[in-house]
Amino acid sequence: MTDPARYFFDNLIAIDENDALTLSGKVKRLRISLEQCCKYLSRDDGITFSNLFGRLDYVCNKLQTGNDQKQRLHEFRIFANKVIKDHYEPSEKEYLRSLKVLAGAYGRFFGAEVPDEIEKLYQHKENETGEEYKKQYHVNPKGFRGMLLKIDPDKKELLVQPDVEGDSVPVVVLYGIKNVNDELTPSVELMRPGQQLQLLETHRNDDGKVVPGLIILEPDYLLDVTSVAKCFQNIQGKRIRAFELFFIGRSEIRKLTKAIHKGNVANLFFDELINDEDGSNKEFQQVLLDSFRVFPLPYTSLEGIDKNYFNELEEQFNNLRRIVNEDFQKGDHRPVNRTKSNLEVSLMSPELGLQGRMDLFDETPSENDHYQSKIIELKSGKLPFPSNNPSVVAEDHTAQVRMYNMMAQRVLGHHPQKIFNAVLYSSSPNQGEALRYVSHFRSFEREIINVRNQIVAWEYLLAADKEPYPFFEKFFL
Repeated sequence: MTDPARYFFDNLIAIDENDALTLSGKVKRLRISLEQCCKYLSRDDGITFSNLFGRLDYVCNKLQTGNDQKQRLHEFRIFANKVIKDHYEPSEKEYLRSLKVLAGAYGRFFGAEVPDEIEKLYQHKENETGEEYKKQYHVNPKGFRGMLLKIDPDKKELLVQPDVEGDSVPVVVLYGIKNVNDELTPSVELMRPGQQLQLLETHRNDDGKVVPGLIILEPDYLLDVTSVAKCFQNIQGKRIRAFELFFIGRSEIRKLTKAIHKGNVANLFFDELINDEDGSNKEFQQVLLDSFRVFPLPYTSLEGIDKNYFNELEEQFNNLRRIVNEDFQKGDHRPVNRTKSNLEVSLMSPELGLQGRMDLFDETPSENDHYQSKIIELKSGKLPFPSNNPSVVAEDHTAQVRMYNMMAQRVLGHHPQKIFNAVLYSSSPNQGEALRYVSHFRSFEREIINVRNQIVAWEYLLAADKEPYPFFEKFFL
């Protein structure tokens, strides 16, 4: 494409001159033209997008088009979706306004003047291509997506353009409200105009302003649950929540250790015992040989693989066998149905901006109907501090299970308080102390999302930083 500006301008002219197309057909072709243009402008950036919303937003940010032009392009995208999905019949005035928006955008994208032959198509009706009255968006209580237009830290308000079919005016979104969303404030104030937001659990207050329970920054950016959970640490009883731990972990050289190997082997033991037919009672030596076939190199290359290490593995195996055969059939959650339990269940939530893989998910209800399902996460390391308290769950493990609960709620449709959440500590030798319940606290979920948002916000800030690198300086100082 020797002259991309001329190519895309000619495309607009060809669409307008095609008498075989209806107005709705022309609007559809305009949308295709915009998507092709955005793909061309992001072709070398190594980024994938799930929809035009994200790709268009990225291109506008990359080329610094300005919020007004970006908003007009998003309004066209929403209008075109209405024509395509709802079979809305556009008027000539709406079509010409769309043509004008794309012509202006192509001129801005490529630094070129809009050709006279295109301007003549809509100039004679200039007065008719202005803005129409936009309806107030009816807030969906489950939530909605939108684009951040403006942030006012003094008033604790966001101006957000809803990403909905049909035109609507921007809405004012409140944050920093105690016991509602105040835990999100640190990450919200890192956000920048033009970024995508997912607002969840929303309602309008008496002033007509939107109050969300959760605000997710760039929800299509799926962070791994484990990497977010590692930002929540409990060291000698002191709780540490620091999103910087995510970037520290990313900078470390990854290498296999005894602890990681033990975790991998414990997971294999768990899989074998869950899938074991009742009464077969597999022996440790048999399953240990299976683990050697799966992980041969660590057994021969890692330091410290000695008799004591194999004794630790045997203790893990015996503990897991006791838990699967006995502990799973006791307590308020009982039973964990081994024949219907799913292992290594992967979930992705484009609402929460999270993805992860649960060790065990059992969708059978408990006998007393208290629970619809059960989430159990296996941990093979040391018991959390203090180790003599069987009710303690490590902070990062709690965060991990809570994120699985949040995803099961939104992806699988389970009620969050009807899910039994637990961490299984396979190093616990005492009956009844290995399976530890994780409580349901909404405030903690907001803290988790705040950390997740801070990670994403700094990813974008650091990626966009330019000499003299003020964001890098702010981050490290």
